[in-house]
Amino acid sequence: MKFRQMNELMKQFSSNRREIASLLILIPFIFCVLYSHQIYTFLFDDGKDKIDQKIEVHFIEQQKQKSTRPLSKNINPNHLKVKDWVGLHFSEEIANRIVNYRLKGGYFNEKEDLYTIYQIDSSRVDQLEPYLVFEKKKTVTPKRYYAAAPSSSFSKMRKKERKELKLWKFDPNTVEASDLEKMNLSSYFIKNLTNYRAKGGKFYKVEDIMKLYAVDSSLFLTLKDYLYVDIEEEVKLEGEKPHINLNTATLEELKQLKGIGNARAEGIIEYKKRLGGSFYKTAQLKEVFSIDSLLYESIADHVFVEKKRVKKILINRATYEQLATHPYLSYKQARWIVKYREQHGRYENIEDLLKIKMIKLKDIENILPYLSFR
Repeated sequence: MKFRQMNELMKQFSSNRREIASLLILIPFIFCVLYSHQIYTFLFDDGKDKIDQKIEVHFIEQQKQKSTRPLSKNINPNHLKVKDWVGLHFSEEIANRIVNYRLKGGYFNEKEDLYTIYQIDSSRVDQLEPYLVFEKKKTVTPKRYYAAAPSSSFSKMRKKERKELKLWKFDPNTVEASDLEKMNLSSYFIKNLTNYRAKGGKFYKVEDIMKLYAVDSSLFLTLKDYLYVDIEEEVKLEGEKPHINLNTATLEELKQLKGIGNARAEGIIEYKKRLGGSFYKTAQLKEVFSIDSLLYESIADHVFVEKKRVKKILINRATYEQLATHPYLSYKQARWIVKYREQHGRYENIEDLLKIKMIKLKDIENILPYLSFR
């Protein structure tokens, strides 16, 4: 019995001894794994610094290669983007100024034009001089539009080759369509005239011919010396010179003016609504579609406005929509005015309005008569 117990104790002791030996071997191994980085740093610190330094230098060189634009002998400053200017060793701020200058219509015709950019590095510009190429700006010839071309069909008709006019004296109230054709007048004019008379329209004076859509200022000057109306009809209006208040005139009253037909009268009333309900000077009529300077001069003596009755815009209460729909303000200007008011309070006078950096006096001089700072 005692012998068995001794054997069991020996077996347990031998097994415990192996476990202890294994544990003693395992502990240093775990320690080395957990602190391997610190051990490596301690043993090879100088080598690591050199490797890190080499990696950093390599990274910087790669960045320089990416950001630097290779110089060529064909650098046109009018074609470069922001990243291109940065690649030429200009700061990002200067690069943005150059590109914004071009987007606003600026153009570089010579090296000296680059010096106009605020705070640009002139020495760097001088270094680039051998590589700079300047092309002449292409000028675009604007298309010619006719003032009295209300329809696409009339516009096409004007482009066609027309026969030479053979005019003689005629009364627009009685002239036959066949006689107008013999004068080589356009079919559009003939149709417009006959339709006007068929609907009950009459010409009481020579200038009334401008009520027709087909008659613009140049055609009226051509026909003026050949037009006449029956003396009996002319006597009816002898001495009559309408004097019309533009801010209270009705559609029918406006049609009494020479050269103002139904469409032009409606255009005047519609534009007056967009202005807030009133004109502050008669010259604003030239801003109405199809009313040119010649037509305005012919009616200027027969119209007037009362400046005291101009409808005002309450600048301290007006909404963004009210300001943005006014012909004299852009959407951006309307937004700036409202935001500045929200941040700084009421506008007391025009000087407060000009505190907005984006708004200059010349930008808002047309709308000033409509503004009220109450």
